[in-house]
Amino acid sequence: VKALFAQLGKDVDSLDCLVHSVAFAKKEELAGEFVQTSKEGYLMAQEISAYSLTAVCREALPLMEKSQGASVITLSYY
Repeated sequence: VKALFAQLGKDVDSLDCLVHSVAFAKKEELAGEFVQTSKEGYLMAQEISAYSLTAVCREALPLMEKSQGASVITLSYY
């Protein structure tokens, strides 16, 4: 993520909008009943699917601060 925004900063002056649409879970975790989800699988899915929004926003912030009224949109499966 850091490398992406470092490169982007070389190519653009500012960022007006950021769309976050990242999700992941192990196939095995999705195959069974919800209550059978492992803690490890759940935490991995949350880190990749939800916390990645925080990480992406953190790195995008310097470019977004240069724009008037920049927005972040995040998408969800549901």
